[in-house]
Amino acid sequence: MSSISKNIIKQALDLSPVATLIVDLQSEPQSVQYANQAFEALSGYDAGELVGRPWSRLTDSDETTSPGQRTVQLHCHARHGAAEELQFELYPLYDRPGSARYWV
Repeated sequence: MSSISKNIIKQALDLSPVATLIVDLQSEPQSVQYANQAFEALSGYDAGELVGRPWSRLTDSDETTSPGQRTVQLHCHARHGAAEELQFELYPLYDRPGSARYWV
């Protein structure tokens, strides 16, 4: 994998048809670090409106998300005002062994 640049990986995420967010678990509040085009289309928000902002801005929940792979149902708000129940698959991303820093 060392031969694949970060730019190529970012392009792959950007073009993925799967709506993808990366959230910093250690920031307070937990903030969005990345949103791809599919998530923009789903939510109606541009990535620039999401990145650096609290993840809770998109949900009715004030709960923080703990690390660990799981499926959650969240009541989410799209930009156009519609709210709907969405299912998220959460996968931890580790910056060092045993220490989940982000989820995707």
